[in-house]
Amino acid sequence: RSGQAGLSSACGEVIGAYDACLAGWKEDGGAPSYDLEMDICKRAIAPYVASIQRTENPVAALTHQAYHMVQESVDASVNTNFGSGYLCLLGGIQINMPCGYADHFYPMRFELQREGQRTLNLLTNLLEFREIF
Repeated sequence: RSGQAGLSSACGEVIGAYDACLAGWKEDGGAPSYDLEMDICKRAIAPYVASIQRTENPVAALTHQAYHMVQESVDASVNTNFGSGYLCLLGGIQINMPCGYADHFYPMRFELQREGQRTLNLLTNLLEFREIF
């Protein structure tokens, strides 16, 4: 990526949390560290380390787990009690490529939510639209 000295595998915080869990990190209830983001990532990733390790591509599995971690946080924060409109949620995985290549966005969620109504999942529509072009 432009501005980076070298290639990186994924979000540094998520990779660091995964590496800490691989090295045996356990939440001991002691004093919190000074890195709240790292603490949150380690707690969220720790239960999945063994299953991530067993996959063909652990970095891809870790990236998907990190996406689900963020999705759960977003879902806990969503509020549709703001009027008669829709709330649009778009989420996915950003794939940063080396210089000379276009970055990519891998959509995982595209939906409309409205108070008192079922969620409209538009991801299928988005993927079908992509195939037209």
